[in-house]
Amino acid sequence: MTKCHGRLSVRSAIACSLAAVGLVASLAGCSSTQGPDLVVGSHLDYNRAISQVIHEEVLLNIVRRRYLEAPKLVSIDSISTNISNSVGADAGAAYTGASGSNRSYDLSTGLSGSFEDSPTVTISPLSGAEVAKALHDSMPVDTIGRMANAGYRFDLLLILLVQNVNGVRGIDGGIGAEFQGSSPEFTEMLGIVNDLMNKNELVVGSFRWEDSYGDAVPADQITADQWISAVSTSNRWRSYDDNKNYYLTDHAYYTAMTLSPEAKASAEGQRLVEMLKIDPDPLRRIWPFNPIRVIWGSDKTSDPDHLAYDLRARMRSFYGVLNFLANGVEVPPNDQQATFPIDAYRAEVEGKPLEDITARFQIRWSQEKPEDPFVTVQYRGVWFYIDDTDLRSKHIFNALIDLYELQVSPSGSSSSPVLTLPVAG
Repeated sequence: MTKCHGRLSVRSAIACSLAAVGLVASLAGCSSTQGPDLVVGSHLDYNRAISQVIHEEVLLNIVRRRYLEAPKLVSIDSISTNISNSVGADAGAAYTGASGSNRSYDLSTGLSGSFEDSPTVTISPLSGAEVAKALHDSMPVDTIGRMANAGYRFDLLLILLVQNVNGVRGIDGGIGAEFQGSSPEFTEMLGIVNDLMNKNELVVGSFRWEDSYGDAVPADQITADQWISAVSTSNRWRSYDDNKNYYLTDHAYYTAMTLSPEAKASAEGQRLVEMLKIDPDPLRRIWPFNPIRVIWGSDKTSDPDHLAYDLRARMRSFYGVLNFLANGVEVPPNDQQATFPIDAYRAEVEGKPLEDITARFQIRWSQEKPEDPFVTVQYRGVWFYIDDTDLRSKHIFNALIDLYELQVSPSGSSSSPVLTLPVAG
């Protein structure tokens, strides 16, 4: 390697100058390959940042409900950032005289570089009738199936989401003095559900069945357009006689509950069937969930002994879930007057551990920012947070994030934030 300092011969000076030029070219080539690496790195960083913002916003709105303040949501619509980098080098030689047969030169070289990330974030407040509807409307019953498919237990979903199922009254969504606990039957039902799930004898989730819409249609009478139309509307043509005739059937998934034969034969399973007033042996071996149409009595009021083939559920709103979880927020002693009292809540859940959400979910407070919390937010001069070691609280908070994505987030914007990363070199 030629050394590029001090007094050099002509040949050495030329070699060093070419080396400097080669270094610049090499750096320029590296700059052109940095784009994909920068995109990958920036994508992960922005992913973490967006996740953190959503978590903090949801936590803040639970705390706001504890202080009887209305929730407020914003949407990150897009993130556009320009990533640029530049590299430069210079080399020069000055003649300093001759020595024998060699001429001497003083060589000077220099390198320079810069990197810049200039993001532009577009944030919009979520407001208007569409968002209010998403906050206040009862969640659809298929939310139970989707959450169960994600691994949340049915007894927890009953506590968080369901206010009434087949006449069994669950926990009301009121706060403070307006809080109303569930009926004794609901608490009993939670205990039975918990026991049967521990035995793997009760399953709730999404089920598919191929119910026929009408009579059989000969195979040669079904057009290509009818085949395509069936697929686009979550239906299917099915044959039961070696493709001679077809039936148009329902191919969608539905939320339902099923019991094992052992559960149906047990005293617990029979008591659950009795409380819910359902037929113990439905045709599909499952009981689908449907929206409730009447609160008192059954749909067939003329038949008081009618046994239902489905589970009619009155669902809570996302606003109601925030209200309920706000009971788990601890507040500083000086703020007791500014928050709703939880005396009514404590009185209602006394002796009902399966209903006491504060036994499963706690948001704590601290004067100083906590170290390594799961999620934290500063509000009214103090820090509210969920401890990273509190696994039960983290689990329920994750359920709330999933509910937010299912119920509220789609109403605010047409899609997730768009991340644009043009790279200039």
